[in-house]
Amino acid sequence: MMITYYPIAPQHDQHLSLLTLAHPDWDLARQERVIFAFSKSNFAAYAAIDNQVVAVVRAISDGVGFTLVADLLVDPNYRRQGIASALMQMVLVQYPDCYVYADPGSPEAHLLYQKLGFRERQVYLYVPNE
Repeated sequence: MMITYYPIAPQHDQHLSLLTLAHPDWDLARQERVIFAFSKSNFAAYAAIDNQVVAVVRAISDGVGFTLVADLLVDPNYRRQGIASALMQMVLVQYPDCYVYADPGSPEAHLLYQKLGFRERQVYLYVPNE
């Protein structure tokens, strides 16, 4: 199995297919918002095996002091093989001082980011859309 990494966003259909694999309960009606979000990102990369996208990452940056890794998705069939770590290293080469958004419901993501050297900071404020 050969994994190839690309420092660009994947095709929209490939990304949406990965998104539904990684999050089976994801609402497909939001797909246009995801496509728009990727178009506004400063950095995106993906991993593929036999031309099939198996992981994707994207980051938003002001180019000076703030970079946020907003998405890191890996096909559940290809997790724990170093793919997420390799994609995060691609981000860190470009943006060494960055933050990550780790889903509070995903202890697996928290462990990955901690393994990569990120430390948790308990500051989180938001405006609810309810």
